[in-house]
Amino acid sequence: MAQFEKELHDADFYTVLSLLEKEILASGASVELVGTARYDLGDTQVAVRVYDRYFMRNASRASLTLTLVGHGGTVQVSAIGAGGGTVRSPTSIGARGMRSSNW
Repeated sequence: MAQFEKELHDADFYTVLSLLEKEILASGASVELVGTARYDLGDTQVAVRVYDRYFMRNASRASLTLTLVGHGGTVQVSAIGAGGGTVRSPTSIGARGMRSSNW
């Protein structure tokens, strides 16, 4: 898991959101937006985006969850990445009766 957090001052929430959405989607052919949520709570805006990327060379996936919170010219950006893949080797992983082909 990797995590990035940044607080931006004198920033427009919707401009930052639009820029990040475009850059993330342009970062690779297999990047896909798989979930969204947006809330306007008075003068506070919240947006959540979940992206998924598939890596064919090792049959793995990576996800990126992007959260933005905007309030009065300040935008808090949080990006958390996680990933997982398949084990291709038919060897035991040490658990009784459990082999990689069961994953």
